[in-house]
Amino acid sequence: YKNHQRFDSSSLISYYQDLVNEMRLKKKIRSANTSQKYIEKLNKYAGTIYFSDLSVQWAKEYEIWMLERGNKTNTIASVFKSLYAVLNKAVKAGIIEKNPIKGFKIVTENVEKESLTLDEIDRIIKLDIHPRHKGMIKARDMMLFSFYTAGMRFADMCRLKWIDILEDDIVYTMNKSKVRAGSRRMIPLNPKSKAILNKYQGRDKHFVFPPLYGHHNSDTEMIEYKIYIQNNNLNRALKIIARRCAIEKSVSMHMAKHSFADYAVKNEVGVRMLSKLLGHTKLSTTEHYLKDFYHKEESETIKKLFG
Repeated sequence: YKNHQRFDSSSLISYYQDLVNEMRLKKKIRSANTSQKYIEKLNKYAGTIYFSDLSVQWAKEYEIWMLERGNKTNTIASVFKSLYAVLNKAVKAGIIEKNPIKGFKIVTENVEKESLTLDEIDRIIKLDIHPRHKGMIKARDMMLFSFYTAGMRFADMCRLKWIDILEDDIVYTMNKSKVRAGSRRMIPLNPKSKAILNKYQGRDKHFVFPPLYGHHNSDTEMIEYKIYIQNNNLNRALKIIARRCAIEKSVSMHMAKHSFADYAVKNEVGVRMLSKLLGHTKLSTTEHYLKDFYHKEESETIKKLFG
């Protein structure tokens, strides 16, 4: 009862904000920041929104409003997925009887995952970067480290500590899925990943890579902020590197994971092993993830028929 009194029970935005505040208390900072942007979008659309205002027609009008402002299909889908979750929680809490936008179809667009070839990765490795361009050097090192460690996420690389390096293995908990079973991950080191680690040895007592140097006592919100800023900065640096290497792709930190997956499948690594390497808890996640990369069975069938 007290929880329900913290917000105007008829206001969607008030309830939504209450859930976001709860996320922050639970240290789910990234999810809270994302949801806060969705609330800001709702506020721009209509400053006051009551649960009674909502309907499938309202959802369609909100979708059109976002499209008119240049929002992409998958961005709009994310907005509505979050809103659906909020409304379902409101139903469970007894605030509304049913989800008022149930029946509104959330449309998603399949975005093809780009990856780097070994030749392109080799060009990046061999690119001569002047020592004064520290951001570019850091971006290259971290992207290559992700590639050599089966696509370690950027946020996890930023959080990686020297205590996570156990002889020839990295043992850490994936931040994105730390509350789920299987979030503990072990990645064997290889000569190339070790060479990058040796380069950063002794620079900071706690963290391996520069984004969080000096922040071992910082709170979760500050750490999330630093990771967010560094991710943007280093992705910009990677785009400069790509141009210098004559790579006509939108290179980013996340592309390292796609590149590893593509490389592994082309070298006939089985789906089950690849699922373990990528840190997926479900085989279906890996199968869905791989569908954009390499259609080996289709290729072999065509060759068999017409080769």
